[in-house]
Amino acid sequence: MATFKKKLISGIMLGAAVLAFAACGKKNENVETTTDGKTIITLGRQTAADPKLPKGDTYESNAYTRAVDKKFNVKLKDKFQASDGAGYSRQVSLAIASGDMPDMMVVSRDEMKELYDNDLIEDMTAIYKDTGSKAIKDAYLISDCFHLCPHGGNCHGISKLYTCKSSI
Repeated sequence: MATFKKKLISGIMLGAAVLAFAACGKKNENVETTTDGKTIITLGRQTAADPKLPKGDTYESNAYTRAVDKKFNVKLKDKFQASDGAGYSRQVSLAIASGDMPDMMVVSRDEMKELYDNDLIEDMTAIYKDTGSKAIKDAYLISDCFHLCPHGGNCHGISKLYTCKSSI
């Protein structure tokens, strides 16, 4: 049975549905919370070398993270950041190898397969079917993208809509 944190993470992933996140972690994880009771969700984040954020905003504190906090009572916290493709891929590889992974991160197809083969990601099929919005489901139905990340007939990640190909 999936933990509350994994269900919450998966729900947020399905709500955003714009990044290819994998819901990572072991099945017996404890939920980490802030002192005021907010669930902490860690991210592996690829950043821009020269971000154009509004004054005072950071990758961990900006309009998006504040909206997630307000709507879902969730604190998004970076487990790692890397500002280029190779650096990010290295961080993902290190996280997978060590088993010290963020709750969510963008992964390649090969990394997704490695996560699946080593039972390091959550099955999100029921969550998608039960809680995915009609708009999300329609977008994936039209683009045939949902089939990009199936393993064993189940979904363990959400693919980027603009990178999907129906031939995959």
